[in-house]
Amino acid sequence: MKDWWADRLDTAFFNQVCGNTAQSDTRLTGNQAAVAPDASHQLWAGVAANDQSLGTSDIFKLALIDKCVERAKTLTPAIRPLRDGGREYYVMFLHPYQVTDLRTDATTAGNWFDIQKAAMQGGEVSENPIFTGSLGIYNGVILHQAVRIAQGVHSVNGTAVANARRAAFCGAQGAMIAFGQDNGPEKFTWVEELFDLTAANDNHLVAALAA
Repeated sequence: MKDWWADRLDTAFFNQVCGNTAQSDTRLTGNQAAVAPDASHQLWAGVAANDQSLGTSDIFKLALIDKCVERAKTLTPAIRPLRDGGREYYVMFLHPYQVTDLRTDATTAGNWFDIQKAAMQGGEVSENPIFTGSLGIYNGVILHQAVRIAQGVHSVNGTAVANARRAAFCGAQGAMIAFGQDNGPEKFTWVEELFDLTAANDNHLVAALAA
């Protein structure tokens, strides 16, 4: 049940930060409907202007990260980076498909090597929890792999676009979660109740989480 709850929170987080409005079940979006990103907060590979226009050649490349950083710094208001050890960083979550695109892209010599080399700079990279599990750093952006990155969303009919994934670029306080008084993910208790569920009067154990 603990694993289930952790997975549920993880799913809700990525549905929210990816603006996955194709998911209408609020149990999977943190009990609050996901909000679609506006035009200023979306970028696409190639010349695509929406998720459904992405083709097989529109893969994730380093140039998209550069464009995200540029957009973050020039927006009004700007997307504020987080700070660690006197340095400023953004964080980007990538789907495994996008990570593979980065690793296998040969159009820019040494691109993935440069990311890994940058991750070793700064002294405390391996110890700071911000960097735990990170893929590396590129242009001040810490890269993390996340399998629950949402699919694309069709701009007309609102359905999921299966061949697209929405990488999430975040600054400081890019997402927040709140719980009611005397409640929270660390305060759930395990409650076991016996129910008579069969005509044969057999007892079946049902597990539930209670606040």
